[in-house]
Amino acid sequence: MNDFEKEKTDIAWRKVKARLQAEELLECTSQENHTPNYSITKRSLAVGLSIAAMIAIMFVMNNLFFADGKDSNIAMLEQVNSQESSLVTTLADGSIVYLGKDGKLEYPEEFLSDTRNVNLKGDAFFEVAKNRKKPFIITTPDVTIEVLGTSFSITKSDKFPFMLNVRSGKVKVVDRKTNEVVYVEKGESVSLSSGHLTSFVSKENPMKAFVKEFRFKDQSLKVIVGVLNSLSADDKIELEGDIDSRKLTVAFSGEQIDQMAKLIGLALDLNIDKNNNTIYLSDK
Repeated sequence: MNDFEKEKTDIAWRKVKARLQAEELLECTSQENHTPNYSITKRSLAVGLSIAAMIAIMFVMNNLFFADGKDSNIAMLEQVNSQESSLVTTLADGSIVYLGKDGKLEYPEEFLSDTRNVNLKGDAFFEVAKNRKKPFIITTPDVTIEVLGTSFSITKSDKFPFMLNVRSGKVKVVDRKTNEVVYVEKGESVSLSSGHLTSFVSKENPMKAFVKEFRFKDQSLKVIVGVLNSLSADDKIELEGDIDSRKLTVAFSGEQIDQMAKLIGLALDLNIDKNNNTIYLSDK
């Protein structure tokens, strides 16, 4: 037990002791040196244990409340973005997250429970893989967001501590302080201001700011190509041979998908061939 935990235990015991003395459940006899000697009766022991149990429960609940959505039984991975460009991460279910500057994302290596839970601080764009049997839940400092499969951005500013813009699908937003619930759909936004959630129509492209400049950090070629293909309306990249698992750290800034393929080919020393709208990458 560390000093901090010992101090909490001592405080809890002092509270129990004071309660027992106040209710005359703690018997006191004097020793020869006039130092009080306390003994606990059977009734006081039962009451004391009850009080101690209540304090323990309150202590556990307090820790859970401040755990910020974390499941203590599941190890969480963490991504932190300190750069201007978005940091792209693909989750175990295939969902893609574009993490903005100064953003922090916590997520499990695998989604093993009945829900897919992640924690977010800062800005991000989510493309959530659809799974009607396993809701995707994002916990932020201000709200909880629940979806089944959709895409949307989460941002904050000096004016709004929280804003969400929906690109596709339907999103449920719950204010963590007031439990106010708002549903927003494609082309709509919701903001938090003066303690209230307000929805409104928005023509803004919520993804635009996050894909202007983005990068991958030690990601597999399969993941990188999957994201690039999702962003391209025309040409697609196809991998040939056993190169899916090769890792790469790479950044893109406004390039077309064929230029991105060339950058990948140069970085990993791969062959690049194009046939109609398909770009093939393979070992030399």
